[in-house]
Formats: sequence, structure tokens, C-alpha cells
Amino acid sequence: MSVWSLEIWWSSNSTTKADGSWVATVEMFQSIMRRLCTGQTTQKLISTRKYVASITTTSTSPCSPISNSHQRYLLTFIDDFSRKLWVFFLTYKSDAFKRFQLFKTKIKKEIGISIRGLRTDRCREFTSNEFFEFCATNGIHCQLTTAYTPQQNDVAERKNCTIMNMVRSLLTSRQVLKTFWPEAVNWAVHILNRSPTLAVRNKTPEEA
Repeated sequence: MSVWSLEIWWSSNSTTKADGSWVATVEMFQSIMRRLCTGQTTQKLISTRKYVASITTTSTSPCSPISNSHQRYLLTFIDDFSRKLWVFFLTYKSDAFKRFQLFKTKIKKEIGISIRGLRTDRCREFTSNEFFEFCATNGIHCQLTTAYTPQQNDVAERKNCTIMNMVRSLLTSRQVLKTFWPEAVNWAVHILNRSPTLAVRNKTPEEA
């Protein structure tokens, strides 16, 4: 099985449900691939939505080994509507606030939408007075989950697990040094943003 097929299989099975929803996911994937092959898909640089209803975010535990670029942590932001994923790499967890500021500016400039809500766990990088003041100034509602309850932030937690499983699969199958894990993460995020999801019908997160 090729790496492309393997990762598509991983991302598809991560949304499998007992009621047979995975079949619908396969059908959406086939429809999207047909449109890709016939050139019918278009990239939207400006979204028709004025606001991102909610962004879910979380950071991982330190990744081992440290990457070639001295990165240790993975910070993800997920649009609750489309499940589109953005990823940033951190040397220190204290850099998370600066990355969030960059992320807010990035989606405002590139997509033309604003963040209205942010759901995150109670890690110290998201509970500082500076962070709360920034969110209040920019009209961002902060929703903090209960401590030690990852189930309340399940979208981000599951997405991180999916990403890391894809990364391990890629590095192992291609016998790539583990220090290149950030490059593998970027590749996994690229695939997930262009793969079918049950969150939106007949579109990929990148299109939605």
C-alpha cells in the first residue's frame, strides 16, 4: 500500500462510526477525487463566512527527539465548522500566545474571517492575564475546559492523535529520521485538510 493510500485510509478510518457513516465518507472522497481529476474544484481565497464560530486548540507534550530546527511542541488550531486545521511548532510552550496572535492575523488577512470563540484546555500558556486581555480586546470568547478532562476538548485531542499516527506511519514506512517529524506533520496536515470529513458534505475542509 502506498503512503498516500495508507494516510487516506488512516484519516478515513478516524471518522468511522457504528452507523455506517464511513461509507458516506468514502463516497464523498470518491466524489471529491472525481472533481479533482476533471478540474472542477476551485480554491476560495476569501471565505463567504464572516466569522469562524469557534476555534479549538491544544498543544502536545514534548515531542522526542527535538527536531532539526529545535522544535519541541506541536500547537494546533481547528475550525469547528469545517475541521480545517492549522499547525504551529514551538520551541517553548510560552511561545503559544505569540503564535495565537500570528494565527489570528493570518486567517484575517488570508481568508477574511475573524475568530469569535476559542476553546482550549487550562494549560498555563492559555490562562495568563495577557492572553485574557488580548481576547477581551478583540472580542474573542474564551471557553476553558475542566482540568484533566480531555474529553471536553475531544476534537483537538483526536486530531492530534490522528496527526501523530500519520507521522509515525510516514517516518516508519519511508525510514526517515525522527528528527524530521515537523516536516511529516506539515504533510499530514496538508492531507487532512484535503480529505473528506463528516463535518461538511461533499467538500474538503480546505474548500469549506
